[in-house]
Amino acid sequence: MKKFLLAIACLVVQTAAAQPFIDIARASFQQWAEESSGDATSRLFGRLAIPIEKGMHVMLPAVTFERYETGGERLYGIAMPLGYIHDAGGNWKAGGWIIPRLSSNLEDVTGDHYQLGAAVLMTRTKSEDFSFKFGAYYNSEFFGFYMIPLAGLEWKINDRWYLGGILPRKLLVEYKLKPGRLHAGALFESVKNSFRTIPDSYIKILDNQLRLFLDAYLLKNVVLSIDAGQSLFREYKVRLPGEEREFELDAGDNPSIRVTLAYRVRLDG
Repeated sequence: MKKFLLAIACLVVQTAAAQPFIDIARASFQQWAEESSGDATSRLFGRLAIPIEKGMHVMLPAVTFERYETGGERLYGIAMPLGYIHDAGGNWKAGGWIIPRLSSNLEDVTGDHYQLGAAVLMTRTKSEDFSFKFGAYYNSEFFGFYMIPLAGLEWKINDRWYLGGILPRKLLVEYKLKPGRLHAGALFESVKNSFRTIPDSYIKILDNQLRLFLDAYLLKNVVLSIDAGQSLFREYKVRLPGEEREFELDAGDNPSIRVTLAYRVRLDG
């Protein structure tokens, strides 16, 4: 069972993150005020994972949903990633994912509103407390070919401290204030998405966030998380029909707060 749960940890393809737990179900709401207009922008996100184990193989079907609401515009991302994990032996694990995604304002949806992503990730376990990862992620973004290398680690420093993540997407530092009851830490997240609006047009969102979080375990597997932080180098860009270049929209590096409720399985006891 422990080996199975460790394999499931590789599921986090949308955020490409290594962490000492897996959220089987997760829902979060985040909000911030735009620097230029003062208008509120919000992001709603949800995910449900259904791992299926057969011997040394694990299939990882999931569904994710996100909605941005800003300046009267609503942008949606709906994905159904399908992952496969194989224990290759010799302390190696190999994972691969196919990620079909609808990324749109959901008005007059056509084939141009769909994207197809893929990821590969290799994990090398050096000890019970340390492993490193490497791979690559690709997505058919509306602004063109998009591929990034992935590199990360998982390090259980001691019984209370943990450091892990897969860059450039996510890095997590966790400290157990009261193990199994109250955890805290810091988090870096990077987001790069594009959404189809009208034909031959899209909106691109780029964001990097540094956040502090507090996780309260209401029940053994039910977690209420509150985090707050600051955006860095946030950009909104739009390409209009007939234009060769993107135009920048007003965006600022604003603080935000997020509330998350999750059904969580810890992988570290």
